[in-house]
Amino acid sequence: MDFDKLQERVGKLEKHVKGFAKNDIDAMKAFAEGVRNILMDFLKDRKEPVRPGHLFRDAGAKNIVPGDMAGIGDNLLIRWVGRVTPNNPASVADDAAQMKDLADRLLPVLKAYQKEEPDSPAK
Repeated sequence: MDFDKLQERVGKLEKHVKGFAKNDIDAMKAFAEGVRNILMDFLKDRKEPVRPGHLFRDAGAKNIVPGDMAGIGDNLLIRWVGRVTPNNPASVADDAAQMKDLADRLLPVLKAYQKEEPDSPAK
């Protein structure tokens, strides 16, 4: 996994989070697609099967992300990565709040992934 590229992608996700306060549908869709792509890359890099609809659950099982985010994360990805996005103002506002909570918990975890130093002693 290219960790420099990962950090660049996480930076883009952070920019999309700002749109959640305004219930920006485009920002929410872009965030969901970005998270999906990152989780798929992690699972593919570890030679794990990629099961649509279970990305957070699978990533949590492999300790890539905290497992307690699996239910809400998978539900949000299913709703926002598909071809038809929610447009009911009440559901968009609810999803924006849930996505904000998810982002607040997920982005620090993704930021923590760094490239291992090749000359560091093994523990």
